Amino acid sequence: MSKVFKKRGKRCCICGKPVFSIHSMYCHTHARLAYRMKERRFPPEAVEGVWNYLRANGDRCFYTKLPLEMEDIRSPWFCVFDHLIPLDPRKIVLTCALINEMKSALSVKEFWYYVQQLADYIDNGKKIKKIKLAYWRQSVLSEKRGHVPAAFDVMRGRGKKCCLCGRPVFNVRSKYCLRCSHFVHRLEMQGFDKRVVEDILDHVRTHGFTCFYTGMPLDMANDRSPWYGVFDYLTPGDPSKVVLTSALFNEMKSDLSIKEFWYYIRQLANYKRNHTRIRKKKLVYWYRLTPQELRVKSLRD
Repeated sequence: MSKVFKKRGKRCCICGKPVFSIHSMYCHTHARLAYRMKERRFPPEAVEGVWNYLRANGDRCFYTKLPLEMEDIRSPWFCVFDHLIPLDPRKIVLTCALINEMKSALSVKEFWYYVQQLADYIDNGKKIKKIKLAYWRQSVLSEKRGHVPAAFDVMRGRGKKCCLCGRPVFNVRSKYCLRCSHFVHRLEMQGFDKRVVEDILDHVRTHGFTCFYTGMPLDMANDRSPWYGVFDYLTPGDPSKVVLTSALFNEMKSDLSIKEFWYYIRQLANYKRNHTRIRKKKLVYWYRLTPQELRVKSLRD
């Protein structure tokens, strides 16, 4: 009887709610959060920073101040940890799974820059201006596999032109230049349907190696570039329509439909510019992770 009384009288040191156990200093929600931080092995200063933020702001996203879902791990609003500076464990902030996916390996400044650039593109048709990304997957050597001088191309191809881009072919028996040959090989390795492959090749013939969504030129040589050309399902999980886009856009789009993506880009841009409250919208194609998959993903990230 005395234990029950003590348990009921003891309060969580973060939110003031009753603790879930007489031996704990946290409520059930924040006890789970403490366990997750312990499992991730965050440094003490990072953990203290998270607790101080929660005491001051409650369970809200650091970037958007949206209320976070603390129970349902499959929700796009589920509370996750994010490095304020990518790969720097000294400063950890709380955000929702959706914003964490969209922010990807960008700094806060880079993230808000591209949100506003994308909003200007979709609303006003303004050209997106690239900036150098400080924390993207950088490599000392740019991957230019099999680069062949143009003169050698002409000698090998004897004036024959690539059927995709019009450059000289790299081999008289080939119908592609070296760049397009690598690209077509990647398409074949993906195992896409023939109609899907033909749609992608038609896009390249018509628009060149440009992003399907933004029209930005793509880097087809350096696979560590944020502008490297990758394949994306137009509708998440539907292999019947695949488009060409940049690695950066692909990661920001995540498991959103294109309509959902542009909706949240506009909402985030309005929040940043005018401090307009972000209105949540039900996401049709958001991924459904099991607890085990989420744990593996969180440890990998």
